[in-house]
Amino acid sequence: MRIPRNVYRAPLLPSALSSPSHFNAVNRTAARFFEPRPVWPRIACETARGVVRPFSSTVDQSSGGPKDQALWFAIVGSGPAGFYTADKLLSNFPNARVDIFEKLPFPYGLARYGVAPDHPEVKNVVNKFDSIASSPRVRFFGSVTFPTHIDLPTLRSLYDATVLSYGASLDRRLGIPGEDARGVLSARDFVAWYNGLPGFQNLNPRLEDTDHVAIVGHGNVALDVARMLLAPVEWLAKTDMTQYAIETFARSRVRRVTLIGRRGPLQVSFTAKELREMLTLPSAQFLVDVPLLRREIEQGSELLDRDRARKRLLSILTRGLEDASSVSTKRTRARAGAAVADGSAAELAPNLPTPNTAAARSWELKFWRTPKAVLTSADGAVVGLELQVTRPDGPPERPRALPTGETDVVECGMLVKSVGYRSEKLPGVPYDEERGCVPNVKGRVIQGADPTIPTPFLEYLPAPAPPSGPPPTPLYVSGWLKRGPTGVIASTLADAHETAQSVVEDVIAGTVRARTERGAGTVESVGDLLRAKGARPVSFSEWKVVEREEERKGAERGKVREKLTDVGEVWKPLAPGRKACVAMTLPHEVDHFLPRQAVKGLRTTFKEIEAGTRSPTGESGAASVILKRSKGRNLTVAPVCVMWGGGRDGKMNNSFWDSGK
Repeated sequence: MRIPRNVYRAPLLPSALSSPSHFNAVNRTAARFFEPRPVWPRIACETARGVVRPFSSTVDQSSGGPKDQALWFAIVGSGPAGFYTADKLLSNFPNARVDIFEKLPFPYGLARYGVAPDHPEVKNVVNKFDSIASSPRVRFFGSVTFPTHIDLPTLRSLYDATVLSYGASLDRRLGIPGEDARGVLSARDFVAWYNGLPGFQNLNPRLEDTDHVAIVGHGNVALDVARMLLAPVEWLAKTDMTQYAIETFARSRVRRVTLIGRRGPLQVSFTAKELREMLTLPSAQFLVDVPLLRREIEQGSELLDRDRARKRLLSILTRGLEDASSVSTKRTRARAGAAVADGSAAELAPNLPTPNTAAARSWELKFWRTPKAVLTSADGAVVGLELQVTRPDGPPERPRALPTGETDVVECGMLVKSVGYRSEKLPGVPYDEERGCVPNVKGRVIQGADPTIPTPFLEYLPAPAPPSGPPPTPLYVSGWLKRGPTGVIASTLADAHETAQSVVEDVIAGTVRARTERGAGTVESVGDLLRAKGARPVSFSEWKVVEREEERKGAERGKVREKLTDVGEVWKPLAPGRKACVAMTLPHEVDHFLPRQAVKGLRTTFKEIEAGTRSPTGESGAASVILKRSKGRNLTVAPVCVMWGGGRDGKMNNSFWDSGK
């Protein structure tokens, strides 16, 4: 979209606005807040309620190729996989539109509710997601439940292609007696509790009743949980961790954490970053079976010499043990570092010191232990975990765990299971029970027998065709639903791009094309379809209102934000009758390149809202846009904030509008 030249007089424009970047910023700002005009045929207008009135999907394709079609894509899930897939689709198809559906009123998925609170640098990825969702070619529909509000056959009858990226929200079970005892939690539930995922605020782990927590698992999530249990509460209080979780950790008596793995040190799943963070916890002693660690390093020296990442991880592990020991010396550390530098992995083993157990807190790695049974008290609370001692058999790359006949018992007052996740089944979608994900080839969901796919992939119920109307369009998957619950956000980026590339290839091949016939209703009015089914979709602009409220509450406590953990709280800042003010910073030369009628219309809308003759939240309402005069010569053009409350900001008053400035 470009503002026509007849809208402004070029000679009156200040030199600072002559660069293309400033004009692009003005174009983007106008596209978000102004009603469509004949000279602006493709502006998306958002009302204060967040209802998007999209431009027409009819595009002249007579001179364009397959990638120039006016395609409509549906993405189910607004986590990293969903946003990365949307970004790639938008960049490949200039006339395409993307609708993102989310079960929660909040976007970002794992980036909001899975990343540890003390990893703000990882959460910065949401800035990229914001830029994607702010595109006039993207619509966000939060608080939409499948299949209650919309089902897959309906999506596939409306959209040209559908991408499922709703992640993995179920736990894998240990399958041992006592697993459901009181005090046994899944890592997913525990992480969701302290990260503020709605529905988990009443988990209430009794951290003040025990000083020892056992964790089954040697992955990044297991280390995140251990770090939260042992980290100083002063660290956590500055993060976006929920206040109820911070208060619970402040009362915690936990002083020991034991992480139990079914394999050895060469097969751990955690990464170097998480390991370093555990080793740098203040007053936390690292414990491990030193003879076992030495033996494993010696036996796996050839593997470590070939696998530099694993070798680096083991070197961090040995140096961490060395630094935590009272018998370590600079000379020993120098020898260990030299062993890593010259590539002789076997030389790591002789340098391992004996750990000192005198620290106030401690965490321990136990290897080659398989959970056998959860031990409980007479009242059904967990008191320990019985383990089967195993030994490795086979090559170090993929050893088997053979029972030795010995058992071990870890006494604990709380047990956390961190043994992986599973994706939810969706009616009409094939599902691999063993891996807990959807069978696919490069993101394309398999709809029939394929000799290149293992047998477990073929056990599924084919997607049913609708009883009437057009046939279903192609189906794709992305993220954990595609590859299983493995990897980090960076892995999801590459994964999503692979799925989007498959869509590109299918568009070029003609498998995916813009439909001339769609199912009941139109894709433009999908919001009406959702509301007819009882949904109250939350738009992205409404989410930004809620986010602003979270940041305001967080600022009162000296933290980044205070997350809303009850879905019912979402509607408070969006309640009907609240006055809406969408504040923007624009240069005072705004009249030179924005139509005078548009500015006049904004002032009229503002006065109508103030007088109560126009609703700021109804579908027919419109947000009032305050054109705030910039100070000095700062001509930056960018949205500042979205505020909902009993009135306008104190710095913005009626005189601004009445004077015609």
